[in-house]
Amino acid sequence: RPLDQAQTCFEGALATYQELDYQHGIALSLHALGNIYFAQKDLASARRHYEEALAINERLGHRGNVLYNQYSLA
Repeated sequence: RPLDQAQTCFEGALATYQELDYQHGIALSLHALGNIYFAQKDLASARRHYEEALAINERLGHRGNVLYNQYSLA
């Protein structure tokens, strides 16, 4: 299934970004995983991933991404 393939790809990307401590990539991967969980109707997991991405983007001062994360949490 396409969502399963996407989830596997973004989980791999997340692991790589975490190893590199690349915060922007971590936030992007978390948000993408949140979108996948949302599409799968796993709203608790989607919210958790969006909130983690939001916290990172706020810390980094990435205003555009903060707004996007907030929009997804609305």
